[in-house]
Amino acid sequence: MVEPVHWKGPPERWRVHFPTKEEEDPDALTETNAMQARLQRFLPTARAFDIVGRNLYTVHQRVAQKFREGRALLAGDSAHVNSPIGGMGLNSGVHDAFQSRR
Repeated sequence: MVEPVHWKGPPERWRVHFPTKEEEDPDALTETNAMQARLQRFLPTARAFDIVGRNLYTVHQRVAQKFREGRALLAGDSAHVNSPIGGMGLNSGVHDAFQSRR
């Protein structure tokens, strides 16, 4: 799934996330022609995109074994570490708080 995200930069600039496979070569993924091809498949245009940055994120998740111990409660990023892709920190924190009530 491709996830376009409008960021707090100039209004004409967008940030787009593409999934990759673990075995894919990082240098090949971030090569200009490869990125242009991915972007053109997502949003075909008659011109090249102005790519101002490119990053690869390793998606991972580490989760606490327990969210509650006595009066101590873990929620949000203190309970788990997520890759920053997609900006799901707050959503995950609210979910954690709801789950810990059970």
